[in-house]
Order: sequence, then C-alpha cells, then structure tokens
Amino acid sequence: IIKNEPQEYSPDEERIIRTGKEFYEKCKGIEKINKVANPDSRVEMNIVHVDGESLATGSATAVVDASVEECAAYQIVDLDSRETNRRNNGVTFRKVVKINSHSVYAITTRELGFF
Repeated sequence: IIKNEPQEYSPDEERIIRTGKEFYEKCKGIEKINKVANPDSRVEMNIVHVDGESLATGSATAVVDASVEECAAYQIVDLDSRETNRRNNGVTFRKVVKINSHSVYAITTRELGFF
C-alpha cells in the first residue's frame, strides 16, 4: 500500500537519492545510447554506459493507462511474487531487501552482451 503522507528520509537515503540523481544527469549527457531488443514493440528500451564506471543504466519507456501509484504498487508486489521468482527473463541474479516502509533495494543482474 502506498501511503499518501510526507516521508522522512535518513541521511543515508538522502545520499543515495542524490547520488542516483547525479548519475542520471551524467547519463543524460551521453550521446552513445544503445537500443536493447525486446519482444514487446510497445516498449522502447535503452542502455547507457558511462566511461570509467563499472555499471550500466537501462531505461524502458512505454505508455501505460494507470496512475503512478498503481504502477509503483504493481512493481512492489511483483518484486516478491512467486511468478517473478519462477521466470528467469535473462536475470542471472535477483535480490530484494526491504530497507523500511518506503524503501527497498531491488537488485537484478543480467548478461546483456554489450561490454
């Protein structure tokens, strides 16, 4: 359930949010963005790698007929579902760690063959 109330973030959460935003801004300026093939023609997928970084960042874009809250709730519920854990979808590693009532780490590793 998504609570419609102000959230208080720990200093560590504030740092993580700031670092993520900085990395996102750095990625926006990169011109070399690789398109990722996927089976759904309604979804555009991209991946970008910042030189010198050990990680790549991916994005998927689609038009969804739902509110932001509905999309987030679906994603949170799907993270721990048996169906998600059963199907592979190219995931080589998956871990979900609940941090607190408004934060989870959802970590997946995939072999994309780009680097």
